[in-house]
Amino acid sequence: MTMASLRIQILLVPFLASLTSRAQEPAWLQHFGNNSVNWGMNLAWDGATAIYGVGTLGSSTIVGDTTINVWGDSDILVSRWDTTGNLVWARSAGGSCNPGDFDSGSSAYFTPQSNQLLLSGRFTCIGTQFGSLFLSGSGPTSGVTDRFIAAYGINGECQWAKSISSFGSLSLGNAPISTDNGGTIFFTGSCRDADVGFGGSSVLVPAGGFIARYASDGEFISAERVISNGGLRTATWASPTEWYLCGYAKPSAALFTTNLTALAAAGDGYVARADTTGNVQWVTMLPATVSADALQTLVLSDGSCAVSGYFKGDLTLPDDTLEGTPG
Repeated sequence: MTMASLRIQILLVPFLASLTSRAQEPAWLQHFGNNSVNWGMNLAWDGATAIYGVGTLGSSTIVGDTTINVWGDSDILVSRWDTTGNLVWARSAGGSCNPGDFDSGSSAYFTPQSNQLLLSGRFTCIGTQFGSLFLSGSGPTSGVTDRFIAAYGINGECQWAKSISSFGSLSLGNAPISTDNGGTIFFTGSCRDADVGFGGSSVLVPAGGFIARYASDGEFISAERVISNGGLRTATWASPTEWYLCGYAKPSAALFTTNLTALAAAGDGYVARADTTGNVQWVTMLPATVSADALQTLVLSDGSCAVSGYFKGDLTLPDDTLEGTPG
């Protein structure tokens, strides 16, 4: 892979249904709501007839003919439709604790190797319920940030759920879940200022961006720090043994064992290609006069990579400079 194969895109068109100027009518439209604040669905497709959604509800509601109860201030919504818009099932997950909790679903990924919907998000309470399973959160006043990864079967049963926790600012990648050809699950995230712990194991990963591995039955395999003094937003498969990685790096950051040249104190963006053993093939920095962050990568049909993100100030690209909006 040469540097010429890297493509950088700062703005991405959400969809392009037709090359004509005529607006496209939706094939179907489903709506549900309540008198609270709700967050939209993250979608996954099984490649055939099922569409899965993961989102957040602020109070109880009716989805199709199914009443979804919300136990706390907000809960996670997990649902399945067929491709003609008929609801197959809907489930909620969450808990209730004082002085308030916030449970939310933030990503959805379907893995055909094991016919599972994999989802991630945030939870709070000591007794947070996922179907018949429970996760033990740290509570809303503990100072601990709790995240989860869970697997649901095609009939709506929660098969397993695992926690990821830190005393620091713990965030998950923009597309944090993927699988390899063998069905191993890879889970990405970042923590700015504290170690990260993985429920059911004694592993602690130092602050930075990490990749954790799970078996399809939820067994924790391993976790490692990928970048120090920076964050990992997305790890996208470039080949069966290689990733495109992107995120932000601060001065003195290192991607695996490769030192990165970041200038902005708040962080510069980066995009890289590396194999699963930590050998970095190349890195392109995306420096800005104030800060930059590369949020997501997309592998194109020719094997090259597009990346999107944001910047403040002016952004310097390999062959160009983008001027930021004043103010």
